[in-house]
Amino acid sequence: MNKRPDSKRKRRTGITSWISAIVAGLTILSIIASNLNPSKLWISGVLGLLFPYLYLVNLILLVVMISKKRLLLIIPLIAFFSGVNKLPLLIQLDGSNGRPEYVSDVTDEFKLLSFNVRVFDLYNWTRNIDTREKIFVYLEDEAPDILCLQEFYSSDNNEFNNQDLIKKRLQYKFNHIQYSITVRETDHWGIATFSNYPIVNKGVIYFDEHKSNACIYTDILLKKDTVRVFNTHLQSVKFDDNDYRFIESIVGNEEESQKMIRTKAIITRLMQAFKKRGIQASILADHINKSPYPVIICGDFNDTPVSYCYKMISSNLNDAFRESGLGLGSTYSGPIPGLRIDYIMHDKKIHSYDFKVDNVKLSDHYPISCAFTLKQPE
Repeated sequence: MNKRPDSKRKRRTGITSWISAIVAGLTILSIIASNLNPSKLWISGVLGLLFPYLYLVNLILLVVMISKKRLLLIIPLIAFFSGVNKLPLLIQLDGSNGRPEYVSDVTDEFKLLSFNVRVFDLYNWTRNIDTREKIFVYLEDEAPDILCLQEFYSSDNNEFNNQDLIKKRLQYKFNHIQYSITVRETDHWGIATFSNYPIVNKGVIYFDEHKSNACIYTDILLKKDTVRVFNTHLQSVKFDDNDYRFIESIVGNEEESQKMIRTKAIITRLMQAFKKRGIQASILADHINKSPYPVIICGDFNDTPVSYCYKMISSNLNDAFRESGLGLGSTYSGPIPGLRIDYIMHDKKIHSYDFKVDNVKLSDHYPISCAFTLKQPE
């Protein structure tokens, strides 16, 4: 007489299969999402943002299904192979470090560093009054030839005149600074590019009439060649500390009505940010394509590599992280782990190497840098 199957085991198998199917479906949707403009379908941006986490959960479920020898493993297996080509956007295992052999002279190369400095910790988010000085010391140690800063702040007050301090302490001869916000006619917020090489032209791209987010482009003369450097800061979600605490402890002690209000506010901010970035990415891509010079673009995109934003901007460009990065490319140091949202990209005529993410906790972003050469391999 055959024994009846264990009902609890069958139920667990069914639940695992359903969860696996849902996660696999969402993983595949998150991959497709990078082809959809979030300014028209904002939820596609959220799916792209979730890709690294969905893919990891899908991989865990795939391992479970294989260990249990279940036929339904085909579901997470399809999702696994659908997303495997996206992994190099998130992690690099064979980064090539060091100057290429064909670059025999250090004068043939230049170093660029990009860093969202979070207004030099003006509001003491890190609760460390020395953070601003540590940022300056870090930049002095790195001594990049071209320095691109987002969320730049400077005051006409000598004590907080970061514009003059950077030029003095890092000895930059040339700079391009664009302020989007000025308060009391003395305090300025914006974006800045500093250079050891001559700047022959400057321009700014405002994405809307509010001018809260912008991109500056700077034509820099490197010996006999001119390169256009785009330094950009795209729309952020603008979560505050209370939002992050709510996300981290979603099962808190707040009343359900209060949770609903907070959840709606967070969804609204996400929706607005993704829609704006979709528009901004298209505008920026158009300017890149029309550049009369080889381009380098860097900055805080506030979006992951599996996104419409990344796809639009990186089209026909090389991603410096993919060229010579090593390990996880995470650049966001805030409460949500594993996000790569800061980039350095460049024209295929330019060669990059020694890409690195410096895990220094001086902002809610990590600084990124790499070396470049315009010299062609023989």
